[in-house]
Amino acid sequence: MASVNLHSGVDPNRIPKQLSPFPRRVLLAGCSIALALLCVAAWWRINYLRKTALVHWERQLGSIADITKMAIDGWIQERRSGILGLAEFIGDRPALFADSRSLPLMKKRGELYQEAQKQLANVQRQNNYSGIWVIDAAGRAILSSKNGSSPGSTASSVAAWAIEHKMFQIVGPRYDDQGALILIFAAPISNSPEVLGAVLITVDPSRFLFPLVTSETIPTKTGEYMLVARVDNRFEILSPLRHPPAPPLSIRIPWEKAPRLGRLAIEGVNTSGEFTDFRGVPVIAVARHISGTVGLVRKIDRSEAFADYRTQARTEGLLAIAILAILGLAMLQFRRTERASRLREVAESEARLAGVIRSAMDAIIILDGEQRVTLFNAAAEMMFGWKAGEALDRPLETFIPERFRDGLRRHMEDLWRSGVTARFISDIPDLRGLRRKGEEFPIEASISRIELEDQKLYSVMIRDISERKHAEEMLRKSEEEYRTLFEESKDVVFISTPEGRFVDINPAGVELFGYPSKEELLNADIARDLYTDPFDREEARRVLETKGFLKDYEQTIRCKDGTRRIVLETSNGVRDDKGNIVAYRGFLRDVTERRALEKQLFQAHKMEAVGQLAGGIAHDFNNILTAILGYSDLMQESMPPGSTHRRNAEEITKAARRAASLTRQLLAFSRRQMMKPKVLGLNSLITDMDKMLRRLISENIELSTMLDPALGQVRADPGQIEQVIMNLVVNARDAMPQGGTLTIQTTNADLDERFAAQHLGAQAGSYVTLAVSDTGHGMNAEVQAHIFEPFFTTKEMGKGTGLGLSTVYGIVKQSGGYITVQSDHETGTTFKIYLPRIEAPIFLPEPATPAGLMGGSETILLVEDESSVRALARDILHIQAYTVLEAANGEEAIALCERYEGTIHLMVTDMVMPRMSGRELARHLRSARPKMKVLYMSGYADSDIREGDALEPGSAFLSKPFTSEQLVRELRQLLDEPYPPTGGAQA
Repeated sequence: MASVNLHSGVDPNRIPKQLSPFPRRVLLAGCSIALALLCVAAWWRINYLRKTALVHWERQLGSIADITKMAIDGWIQERRSGILGLAEFIGDRPALFADSRSLPLMKKRGELYQEAQKQLANVQRQNNYSGIWVIDAAGRAILSSKNGSSPGSTASSVAAWAIEHKMFQIVGPRYDDQGALILIFAAPISNSPEVLGAVLITVDPSRFLFPLVTSETIPTKTGEYMLVARVDNRFEILSPLRHPPAPPLSIRIPWEKAPRLGRLAIEGVNTSGEFTDFRGVPVIAVARHISGTVGLVRKIDRSEAFADYRTQARTEGLLAIAILAILGLAMLQFRRTERASRLREVAESEARLAGVIRSAMDAIIILDGEQRVTLFNAAAEMMFGWKAGEALDRPLETFIPERFRDGLRRHMEDLWRSGVTARFISDIPDLRGLRRKGEEFPIEASISRIELEDQKLYSVMIRDISERKHAEEMLRKSEEEYRTLFEESKDVVFISTPEGRFVDINPAGVELFGYPSKEELLNADIARDLYTDPFDREEARRVLETKGFLKDYEQTIRCKDGTRRIVLETSNGVRDDKGNIVAYRGFLRDVTERRALEKQLFQAHKMEAVGQLAGGIAHDFNNILTAILGYSDLMQESMPPGSTHRRNAEEITKAARRAASLTRQLLAFSRRQMMKPKVLGLNSLITDMDKMLRRLISENIELSTMLDPALGQVRADPGQIEQVIMNLVVNARDAMPQGGTLTIQTTNADLDERFAAQHLGAQAGSYVTLAVSDTGHGMNAEVQAHIFEPFFTTKEMGKGTGLGLSTVYGIVKQSGGYITVQSDHETGTTFKIYLPRIEAPIFLPEPATPAGLMGGSETILLVEDESSVRALARDILHIQAYTVLEAANGEEAIALCERYEGTIHLMVTDMVMPRMSGRELARHLRSARPKMKVLYMSGYADSDIREGDALEPGSAFLSKPFTSEQLVRELRQLLDEPYPPTGGAQA
């Protein structure tokens, strides 16, 4: 076996002097310091990212928790004020609690009972309470918003506590005796110095409290929002749970085992940070104290909260690995050059060389002139799986796959001929080594030439780069994933310069701004071309300079075609070593459609609230107008024609009828007007109204109709549709004082799901469209936002009531339709009404039949809770010679019918009464008197009356207010109609 003689008597003068070790030590020390600094920076960066994520979530959850706490406190304070006011109202009527048998006091109690009962019903209806009771000092329920209902033992115990301690009390949520979840309020009723009892109110917490607590403002997968409390010695979660799904009060834990965060919230400590929840899961959470022993907890699982942080840390870690690999390669190159110089030291110290070779981490193989192994270090043994003794005298090809052998051999031959001392093998792509078991692995190799007297030697240094290749592959995949995310994101991802140019932007951004290509968008001036107001960008830059980031910053941008979009920007500034911002990077999310829908939803809620108020006012006002109209008619009948008093009565009647017209418009807006829908064709209706419409408009206005001959039918009240057309025509006329064109157009339309999604309240389907257009001065956006509200008008004082368009809105909505408006100062205004299209024959009215006699001798049961209306109807019927039986409510009517043995031919009843509606009363009485007919009365169409579109046989409906003639005529017509044959007892 050949060997290398490292002490062959070479002339020391031929060996160059050893290089000074000082530069090598300096370089190695510098690399070590750089590596240490890189590790410290990595550690600091990881902690910084983690702390940033923690602070972000603490702020997010904390702000939401503070808002929720304020909302809960405000809601509880509103309930407290209302309940204390109700207790004061009851306390001012101590006779309700008196236990006396004297008739005057019993009569007074009855009056107070009805007044208090009505007040309780109003409070319950206005506040959506589950129930209201008045409890006396003995614990008995003497008054209830639900007649005959009981508060149950759970609620009664709270009332007893409030009476005993003379304090306001709130308890819950708790399950009552029927298993329903309730929140209990109790306030003592005092008539100084005596405590008479308590007002007890139960509330369903799922209607407001739970949605307020559990609403998720920030979309998360693991976010949890809980209301917690200490009950006795237990920790309870009062609100429903999301993770895991569980109903309220289903989690109860002994206090000593309760989670620390929940205890802090209950004990009044407002805090935030990392905790472990009741499931044993690490979370980031905030705690807020509500009141008493109740607290609020907002939390998110730490795994989700730190997901972005871990992703960023992983990406930056891979980048750090790449930097380390580059640094290692630089060190490897340095060591390779250094090793070539150190070979000259072999002539002075073979032992020193052998030690270095044995301790080398790279494989070092020395070959003789025939390229056979003469030295095989320990690293080579581990790398290739051969023992040094087994590897000696073997050719280098043993350790290289066959496809690389020719190239490696040429490298070694060229090295000797060129006279170069060392060469790094870089032109053989994907160079690989071969282990003893046949496994290939990637390597880096360099060859050095050694001359010792007449010997020609090669030193081959080989490094296994499997781990580096793996790291490079991971980095490549990470970059590909980032690029895929960048390209496929539905949100706009961008990088821009402070000067106002995009450096890069994804396809979503090109689509949002409407540019034909990415290159053209990159050349755009952001402030000038993409902002509606360049000041907006300056303001965003100011916030970025101050805070360092933007979070959901709302802005309006301009697209290529001039359209405007609303976006939310989340971005941060990229700073250089001096702290100056050199670029911005972030995201844009298009929320234009979302903002439009939010605006429509707000408007719909506002219109609904105004409609409820208007309907309630009109209902009460109609009762008053009924008495005014009826008594003024009776006064006129008793006065001679031409008298002064008769003329005064006629003026009262005219004024009342004008007031009744206003209430009808209010009822139309609130969608509580009684409808008489029929199948009709809009074309015929508009044609019949043509002459009347032309009389409404001025001579300088041209009326044009464009009617679709294939127009479908609709189901609607013809009179109300005529009112809609007239109101719109009058509005168009007033918008064109200098003249113009008024166009009425009909056509069929099919609304798709996209239209319905963009217009709140619209539904997809087949419709008939009625469009009324003018060429007037138009309306601005502020006016359009209020045009359907009652009493809103742009006309001068005394020129309009402001009910025209609100009436149109109510009629269209009550008919199941949808209305839109488009207006500007150049083209005028267009109102479009969409009514559901149906397939049915058009209604043809029957010829009117002459009315019969007005009076009669039948027996009439009159049921009306409003005393003035009841007295008016009684007087009218007495004048017409009818026999009248009176009752103030359903219970009195039932008792009267049981006592009266004669025939009751017809019942006149108000539809809306306390404790029992008119329809319920009719169903009850008809079981005993099936032949009794019913005339319903009401000031507006509530849910019961809307069912009256198909009233039971032998029934009719009369709207308030009515005249004496209308009442008598409707009653006489109903009495004269034949009753459908039925079995059962006679009336």
